[in-house]
Order: sequence, then structure tokens, then C-alpha cells
Amino acid sequence: MKRMSLVGVFLLAGSAFDQDETVVPEPAPAVEEAPAYEAPNDEAKTDEVKTGEAKTDEAKTDEAKTDEAKTDEAKTDEAKTDEAKTDEAKTDEAKTDEAKTDEAKTDEPEKEKLPFIKGNLTSAGANVRIPRRSEYGVRIGFDTIGEDIFLKVSPQIHLIKDTWRLGFHLPLRAPLYSTRPEVSSLLSDQSFTIRPEDYDQAEDFIAAILYAQYGKKEDAVFLNISRVGAASLGHGTILRRFNPNLETDTIYTSLSLDAYTKHGGFQAFASSVTNPYLWGVLGFIKPVGAVSDGDPEKSPAGLRSLSIGLTHVQDMQAPKAIDTYCADGTSTCTSRMVRLDTGNGYLPQVTERSAVSATGIDVEYKAYKSADAKTDLKVYGDVSLLGVEGADPGTGLAVGALARLNFGSGKDTTAMRIRLEGRMFDAKFVPTYFDSLYAQQRYQFESKDGTQSPTKMVWLQGLGEGADADKGRLGYFIDWAFAKPKSYGLQVSYENASVSGGSNDDNRYQHLMVHAEMPLLFLEIFGTYHLRGFDSFDQAFKLDKDNEVLVGAVRWKLFPFLAFNVRAQKNFSTAAYGEGVDSQVRLGEIEGGFKNVWDYGVDCQIGAHY
Repeated sequence: MKRMSLVGVFLLAGSAFDQDETVVPEPAPAVEEAPAYEAPNDEAKTDEVKTGEAKTDEAKTDEAKTDEAKTDEAKTDEAKTDEAKTDEAKTDEAKTDEAKTDEAKTDEPEKEKLPFIKGNLTSAGANVRIPRRSEYGVRIGFDTIGEDIFLKVSPQIHLIKDTWRLGFHLPLRAPLYSTRPEVSSLLSDQSFTIRPEDYDQAEDFIAAILYAQYGKKEDAVFLNISRVGAASLGHGTILRRFNPNLETDTIYTSLSLDAYTKHGGFQAFASSVTNPYLWGVLGFIKPVGAVSDGDPEKSPAGLRSLSIGLTHVQDMQAPKAIDTYCADGTSTCTSRMVRLDTGNGYLPQVTERSAVSATGIDVEYKAYKSADAKTDLKVYGDVSLLGVEGADPGTGLAVGALARLNFGSGKDTTAMRIRLEGRMFDAKFVPTYFDSLYAQQRYQFESKDGTQSPTKMVWLQGLGEGADADKGRLGYFIDWAFAKPKSYGLQVSYENASVSGGSNDDNRYQHLMVHAEMPLLFLEIFGTYHLRGFDSFDQAFKLDKDNEVLVGAVRWKLFPFLAFNVRAQKNFSTAAYGEGVDSQVRLGEIEGGFKNVWDYGVDCQIGAHY
């Protein structure tokens, strides 16, 4: 608390009214008059008189000195009295000032203190910007998908509170312009039709709920129904930043539920809500905290902070084979034609499915917590198994440390996260197998040489073969984040691994993620960039390969009721972009499958903030 002191010094100078005493000489004694004829005795009498007069004057002088001494003594006493009064006045004044200071301290409001910032510092991996305060209105503008332009009208409402938030929208996109004359549009024949792919699945209607969230990660209760964010479980060794909504034609709503107590808790995740194909759960206990009366969150926590967990993640419907054929009539072509499910978001048709699952044991311990509760350090270890149903799994080990630091207090609080993780695993294990691009790679995975593996499951099964199948892998993961709540956030992640004793020319373990959400001059910037499986950093931010994903948006708030939004997104799509994306001309098959393409949008947002 900042203290304010008001010191007023009023000096009360005592005034000494010194009254000089008037010395009145005593009357001279009467002198008896001598007869005239006694002349001989006159001189003697005169001398006697003079002597008596001198004595009288001396007596008067001594009396005057005595009176003067008394006067000086009186003045001294009066001065001492005045000084005492002055000192007493100063003492009283000091007490008064002290009382005023104390009163000022009492009246001054205590500066707001934020609690220790837990959970995620940024929204890294999200595909939609989430406002920092409540707003409502309508967004009117244009979206481009390939060579087609759509008119977009999207009513929206965002309710943002400290402990919960809700977001709704109803996007309506109608064909506005197409380079192909056979496509009906507003500019060609003035026909207004809603883009069918936007509402051809049950998921598309549930997706009107952008997000519905209560609490935050690591709160006692956290519930999140969302189609805009990314999900992780535990330390992220198995599932990290999974986002199923990086496609142009499908939308999935995911569910996350966490519950914590000082004795244990769980995390649960499922995607999608209507037909969950990927789900995971983490349960943990604090064995010492369960039998201890102490709070494991308080420092020093000691063994009360020790937690042991069990994690399981499974894709129950993982595609094993998709419906493909060679256009030239052979069976040995490099790039095959993929048949699409036109009634299910134009996803590749699956002919065979199986299950891919991962199970891990996690141990975590809070090794340090500062006395001011602004810094702590967690260390952890995970042992995990990953495999395809009916096959021997691969094994992976991760050991890491997570430092959580808070700086400042009140509204000026900032937070930092630093994670360092070392990994050791065999050929059949892949760290964070369920990652940001899993929703697309489960249908189609591209290896280092550019040739296609039909599915990620098939690629995983093939890792146990080859020259390096018997060699272990050593890797690491680095994650750094810095943020100020409701202001800005930055995050960078990097991971890589090498084959022990191998050629080490395998790039499939090298990944980079950069995220930023921050004000810049009069703009608000939001963006996430992924580069997966790359050879060197020279390839970063080129945005010309299929292994790059970018979600970016810029917002310019011109007036309190008017803002402009521009977005650019490098998505995955199964549309043949030379032929069109609208269902009127869209093909039911495509060469190669998913392609990484650009979508753009611009709109004006009319509404209000509160």
C-alpha cells in the first residue's frame, strides 16, 4: 500500500511581555539644620552629611542591582514558562499531525491486488479473436474462399465477466461474385442463397455458440464449451493445443471440464460434442495432501504438493484407410484422387477405421514457492505409451520444469511462464501426437520427402520399421509466455528431436509456434503461426508450404460504436480451387486430398461496448 503522509508544522511562538519594574528611590533622611554660630563644626558636619549621602546612594545602587537581578530572574522564569508552553504546543501539534496522518492512511483505499495468475496466459492456438470486454453488434463485410467472394452478415454478442464469459454469433454468407458464370450469385442473377456448406451438419448449428466458459484453467472448477480455442491435457506430453477448426468447411465444438481440490482432481476433454471422436481424461491425487490438514497451495508446501496422475487420450474413429483411386487407371500412381463425403463437410471418405490411444503416468512436485507468493517452480516427469489398437505401443519419457513468475501488483501485474522439457522416446512414440494439426493429419499425413501417407495412423505404424527403428530419440521442448491480463500476450514454443546414432535428417519432430495478441498504435493485433515438420528456420514465415498454418486478424476501433476487422487465415480445404468452392460446382473428389490455402475477410462491426 502506498502511504501518504501529510505533515503540518505550526510553530506557536510564545510572547514574553517583559514589564520593567520602576525603581523609586527612598526619600533622603532629614538633616538637622545647625546654628550659624557653630562654624567650627560645619566642615565636620558637611563631611558627615556627605558620608551619609554616599552611604545612602550606595544603598540605593545595591537595591537597584537587587531589583534588576530580580527582574532578570523573572524574565528568565517567564521565558522558561513560554518555552515550556511552546514545547507543549509543538508536542500537541505533532500528535495532531500524527492523528491526521493515521486518518489519511485509513481513508486511502487499498490498491487492488490480483491473485497469483494461474492457467494459460494467452489464447495460443485459437482461431478467432475473443474480445477482452463485453460487446454486441453486427459484422457486415466480405469473405473470400479461393476465387469466390461471399457477402457476410454476422450478428454477435460477447458477455465477458471475471469468472465467466459467453459468445454467440450467427454467420450468414451468401455468394456475391464468382468467376464462373454458371454459379448463381447476387451480382449475376440477384439470387440470395446461404452457402450450403456452412449449415450442412448438426455441428454447424451448435457452432452458433462461439464459447461458453466458467472459470479458468487451474481454478477449482473450469468448464468450457468452445469452437474457437485449443485444448491441452496435463503437461501436454500427449495432447497439446488441439484445434479441430482449421478447415474451411467443418466446425467442431469441443468440451473441457476440470475440477481441482487440495487433495486431487481431474481434467476431461472431448471433441466433438455431437459425435466425440477424440476424448481424453486426466485424474490425479495428492497422496500426502489427502491426509494432511495443511494447504498444499501455501508455502512451504513440501510433500503436500506432490501429485500423481494418470492420463488417457484416444481417437476411437481414427481413419486407417480413405477412399482413393488412380486417375490413370493404375494402382501405382504417386498422387491419388480422394473421394469426398459431400454430405459431411466434404471430408475424405473413410473405408477403414481403428483406434489410436495413449496412456501416461504423471508426477508433479512444487519444488519452490517464494515468500511473497509471486514465483513458484514445478518439476514433473511423464512416462507414456502410444500405439495403434492391436499393435505394440511405443514408449516416451519426459522430464521438465515450469517456472511461473508474477511481477507487480494490482492492475500493473504481469506474468511469465518458462517451460523446459527433455524427452527420450523410441521410434514408435511421437511426443504430443494429438497436436494442433491432428484434425487434418488424421486423414492425411505428409512425411519429410513430400510423399503422402494416407493417414497419420498408417504413418505411426510405419515408424517401427526402417534403418533407425531400433534407435532411441532424444528431444526437447521450450515454451515461453509473457502477458498482462486484459492487455497483451506473447508466446513462443519450439521442439525438436534427433535419432541417437542415426542420420538425424528427420524433420518430423521439429515444430515452431508463435502467438501474439496485443495493441499496436491504434490497432489490435491477433495471430498464431504454426510451422510443422520443417528442415531449417529459413522456411519460417514463407507461407508457401502445406505445413504452415496462420490465423491472423487486425481490428481498428474508429469510434466507440464502429470498428473495422481484417482477417487472413491459411486453412485446410478439400475444394478444387480452380473449379470453385460453392456446392453448385464443387467436385466430389480432389487430387491429393487436403490443400493448405488462403481465406480472407474484411468487415465493419457496428455495435457497442460495455
